[in-house]
Amino acid sequence: MTNTETMKNPKLIPINGKVHKKVDSDLLGKAVAALVTHHQKKVDESEKLSLMGNDTIVQVQIGLELAPVRPSPKPIRVMIPHPIFQVGQENSDDDSLEEPEICLIVKEESKLWVQDMIRTHSEHMKHVKKVLGLESLRKKHAQFSQRRELLSKYNVFMADDRILPMLTKALGKEFFKAKKLPIPVRLTRKEALPFAIRNALNATYMSLSEGTCITVKAGSTAMSSSKLVQNIEAITENAVANLPRKWANIRSISIKTPNSVALPVY
Repeated sequence: MTNTETMKNPKLIPINGKVHKKVDSDLLGKAVAALVTHHQKKVDESEKLSLMGNDTIVQVQIGLELAPVRPSPKPIRVMIPHPIFQVGQENSDDDSLEEPEICLIVKEESKLWVQDMIRTHSEHMKHVKKVLGLESLRKKHAQFSQRRELLSKYNVFMADDRILPMLTKALGKEFFKAKKLPIPVRLTRKEALPFAIRNALNATYMSLSEGTCITVKAGSTAMSSSKLVQNIEAITENAVANLPRKWANIRSISIKTPNSVALPVY
């Protein structure tokens, strides 16, 4: 098979000059359809109607043979073809997707110019709803109840990558449990900030935990099945590429929602 054919088929991965299928597209398509059907059945059976809608996230679970030697909570960017959030032209046909509401954590001295960038580049930075200085975070959100309120206000957190190590203590364990660790963005080039925000929203993220299970958000049931399949295929490639020993360390890959059983696809 030629390199051109490999590029057109993202599920085909060249290894030692040969091309291998790692995740069967037909099996994956059936698993996604079953997951969406199961979720819709649960929604239909429920008497509760959520004001936030009844869609739920779809996750990829990667089981490892060996736990990472150097685990880290720092989010690792995983590129996907279809954004999880409603971010504009990229997925304007998915108007049922959740809009991102970003809290951006920065150095105290960066706060004013970042706020000015939001005003002057409102089209590209309209999703940044709060610019929070590091010292303000420490002083005004020192109590558990204050951090919990902050956590509930925004569905995306980003932070200047230079202060990321300082946020572990400042944010507390609730952010880790909720999988809302701040996404690192570079603030060293002011003019590039709008693009950094947009690029961050066009990806999904994973962290290297201490155990042998890694979970990556692939999308939601608000997305079409075809887009979910394409995102999952991209995750199985791009996430595995960031893991120690790569495919040699993969025991299993499954997909699930927070309230479903895991459906194996590899």
